[in-house]
Parts: sequence; C-alpha cells; structure tokens
Amino acid sequence: MARKRNEAERERLLQIAYKLMTEQGFENTSLSDIAKAANITKSLVQYYFPAKEIIATTLIERGLNTIYEQISKDKEINIPNSVVMAFAVGYVLFNYSFYNSVITKFLVQEYIENRLYTMQVVDIGLEWFEEKEPKLFAKLREEDPHFDDKLSFAFGGIIEYVYECNENGREIDGDFIIEFALKTIEPSFKLIVDDDTDLINISMYFPDDWFKKHVKEYNKKMFGI
Repeated sequence: MARKRNEAERERLLQIAYKLMTEQGFENTSLSDIAKAANITKSLVQYYFPAKEIIATTLIERGLNTIYEQISKDKEINIPNSVVMAFAVGYVLFNYSFYNSVITKFLVQEYIENRLYTMQVVDIGLEWFEEKEPKLFAKLREEDPHFDDKLSFAFGGIIEYVYECNENGREIDGDFIIEFALKTIEPSFKLIVDDDTDLINISMYFPDDWFKKHVKEYNKKMFGI
C-alpha cells in the first residue's frame, strides 16, 4: 500500500532544507543532511523530494505564486493586463531575491556563481508563467517568430552579466538588469498590448516602499519566518 503524503511533513522538510541551504549552501546540502536535521530516514526525505533540485524548484514556484497572489489582491496596484503582470512578477521576484535579508547573501551568491543554477531560475519562471497564460504565449509566438530567441537572448545576457560581475568582484546593478531585460523583450510584447501600456517603467505600478511593506508577508508564506 502506497504511503499517504503528509503535507505538514512535506512542509517541515522544505523549511529544514531551506534553513540548511542558507547556512551551508545548496551545493553542500545533501538529502542525508536534511534527513539528519529532520530526525528521519533519507528514504523518507526522498519520498517527498526525490532530488534536492526539486526542493529548489518548489521554492522558486512558491515564490512566483506568492508574488502573483500579493499583486493580484493588492488594491494599491493597478495591473492593466497579463503582459504587465508577467513583467511585474519578475520585477518583484528580483527585488525580493536581492534585497531581502532572509534570503541570505550566501545562498544568492552561490546561485549567481553557477550559470546552471541561474538558468534554472529563469527556465522555471518562464514555464510557470506560460502555464498560467498559455494563450498569451501562443499569441506572442504567432506575432513574433523570434519570440523565444529574444527571451533566450535577454535572460542569457543577464546571466552572463551577473556571472561576470561575480567573477570580477563588481557590484551587480539591479536597475541595469531590469532595464536591459525589459528593453530587449518589450518589442515582442508590444505587438499584443496597447501602445499606452508602459512596460519599461514597471516600477511605476508599485507605490513607494511597497517591497518593505510586503516583504514580511512574503517571507512568512515562503519560509515560515
């Protein structure tokens, strides 16, 4: 008889895994480490998370869903269409990731040191949004045959920029990253939205201090903190 999943246990393991990864890094955290900290067997950890990469994927998807919910229910924010929502979710995720003391510099640093990890975040984000808006992506590809190539170019360029900054000890300019990404992919999105829709200045949709106001809510939903 198959074991019945226990959502509370799965959540507990997720929180333990995140804590270990922030303390010792993703690469240095094994499923055995998680099992030991949780006082259970490794096989039980694998029952919920067959590989630690699934833990990372789960956290990234949870982050996207949490942000999407925060934006959707906030009456202070007026998102005019699904295209702006896509840009807004990415914008908020970037800010929460780089300017949030709970997401330790150690963990962020490890991800930006590794192109594979960084690309994983991008791929999961794109897959997540395409699942939410399949018709939107189908229309984008219909209107712009090079849409996927432009996405790869934009995010590939960001990854290389972040990687080079890290390699050479230069500070990462978050404003530059956002501006570069938006300017690269905006023309494709502009094909299917009104000319008045402002995609470049995505920050204009958020009130001052919005991130500071909502970061605790985000961290509680994400990490139980």
